[in-house]
Amino acid sequence: FNAGSVFTGAGAIEILNTSAFNGGFTASNLTILGGTQTGTDAVLNGTMAMSDGTLAGSWKVASGATLNLIGGSGKNFSGGAFTNEGTINWSGAGNTFINAGSTTVNKGLFDITSDALLSSTVGPASTFTNEGTFRKSGGAGVTTISPGVGLTFVNNGTMEALSGTIRVPNGWTNNGTLAGTANF
Repeated sequence: FNAGSVFTGAGAIEILNTSAFNGGFTASNLTILGGTQTGTDAVLNGTMAMSDGTLAGSWKVASGATLNLIGGSGKNFSGGAFTNEGTINWSGAGNTFINAGSTTVNKGLFDITSDALLSSTVGPASTFTNEGTFRKSGGAGVTTISPGVGLTFVNNGTMEALSGTIRVPNGWTNNGTLAGTANF
């Protein structure tokens, strides 16, 4: 899909196969159901859902845009750079993995409404840096941030525990604010 692609209409647009996203695109009804989606400076404008699969390469959720991580299957950010300047809503039982040397930076809102695992399962080491708001607003249980095979977690922004527990890994770095009415 080339820069300027638009995914819209009354029906659902679902991608199960491996695809390439080159540049900015606009979506209102796009769902990634699986496969590896390779981004080359891919920029999401609008709203996209992901229920399974891998985002590889370079991706950005633009300011005002939303990526919904949904369902019970695992989602992977693998082998590239992923930046969130908008909103990521993570719901459902599926775990999220930052793999294969990826660098993920949250500059917007990363909101968790489930009890699942944020980890790394494939090396080399990867990094998740929060410079915005990393929030757990749903799920009465535990969301665990685990280093797995090499995930470094750095908080330079705000971490909010509003429901359940956010379990942070040993050796994590906190240069920001921990807040909320629930547990760390």
